Amino acid sequence: MDNGRANLANLVKDRLQQIVGCTVNFGPVSAPELRGIIERLFRTLEGMDTENY
Repeated sequence: MDNGRANLANLVKDRLQQIVGCTVNFGPVSAPELRGIIERLFRTLEGMDTENY
């Protein structure tokens, strides 16, 4: 997960653990190069024309 404010909320972490059954592992602050795959996905999604989907 990234360190976005919404993701840091205890409610988000608790729900992920309870519903999805995963553990939460935040990436280092200001180091997107260490999460290359997901950062590329975010860039791709940001560049999509959402009206066509």
